[in-house]
Amino acid sequence: MLKKLFLDYGYTEDEYEKIRDYHTLKNYTDKALGRKFVVIKDFLLQFGFKDNQIKTMILNYPPVLSHKKKTMKKKIEGLIKIGYSKDEAIELVTKSPQIICQNTKTVKKKFKKIKDEGYTKEETIKITKVRYPLLNLNENFTDDKISKIEKLGYTKEDVRKMLVKCPSLITLSVENIKNMLKTFTDLGYTKRQAINMTKSVPHVLSFSAETIVFKMYKMIMLGYTKAEVRKMTKSSPVMYTYDVDNMAKKIDDIVSLGYARKQVLSMMYELPSLFGSSVENNTKPKLEFFDSIGLRDIPIKHPSSMIQSIALTYARYMYYKEIGYEINADNYMALSVGEKTFKNRYGVSKEELLERYDYSEYIEKKKVNKKEM
Repeated sequence: MLKKLFLDYGYTEDEYEKIRDYHTLKNYTDKALGRKFVVIKDFLLQFGFKDNQIKTMILNYPPVLSHKKKTMKKKIEGLIKIGYSKDEAIELVTKSPQIICQNTKTVKKKFKKIKDEGYTKEETIKITKVRYPLLNLNENFTDDKISKIEKLGYTKEDVRKMLVKCPSLITLSVENIKNMLKTFTDLGYTKRQAINMTKSVPHVLSFSAETIVFKMYKMIMLGYTKAEVRKMTKSSPVMYTYDVDNMAKKIDDIVSLGYARKQVLSMMYELPSLFGSSVENNTKPKLEFFDSIGLRDIPIKHPSSMIQSIALTYARYMYYKEIGYEINADNYMALSVGEKTFKNRYGVSKEELLERYDYSEYIEKKKVNKKEM
């Protein structure tokens, strides 16, 4: 009867056995445990948990079934009083059901400990939403650990910002971080470059050394030298988080627009952020627009012309056209002057331009004209 109850809820036989054999539940009779399961499940559903969250919570921490619903309610509401929203409290308990076992005052004290490290309330909530954060606080958030990370070349403020960007770093050992910095220096980056890259994209610190080395190798295989890969990733370290096969496809997609592969490699070398942009929704429309106004080679020779949104580039081009100022290869930079400079010079704001010359309307008209042809 008990087994059927669990299987009907979506557990596999192995998962049921894991829960039933948990040492703190062995003294329960099947009837008693079945009753506890129904009571806890119904309470959690009423509180706002979803079936998949309840299933995950019980599987990860079977002793949750031994708690009284009154106690659980008090613990979860305690998290909300600390500052978590109801959904955030549910997410935290789902990921770390062991928190139910902790005294609310203890959890509050640990939460305050993180804030005392210089984090805002919002940042503290974000950081503590990773798996087992509060439970490992003594191990992962001591002043000693912060001090050791600083000695690797970071400042305390660096560490604070890194953990806000990538809360899962709370679970990394100092030795792990040290080894990853060494991986970058072994690849030819300076220590300061490695520090700056990992400050910008701390997520890469959780990668294995093999992953970083392999990604560099695959980027070289795209057609770049090792020095070029270093230069690109130094300014845009987020490239180490990209799927290199997807990067290769982006190069091929742009080549298919009629550009030489060498031209495309050069353009993306000068503006590596293009590897993180959608070709279909961003790069292609920009290239096609420059081509349509007789400036096809400008993005290749001057990739910085691709930084600005296509909507604003189009609006400015149309404005210049309206006032009789012809854009050509000699003055194309007028399309991307600073917003303040443009407004001071012409008395038209960015918002006014975008409303007056709607790029989406321009695209729709092009589609209609294409169909009629």
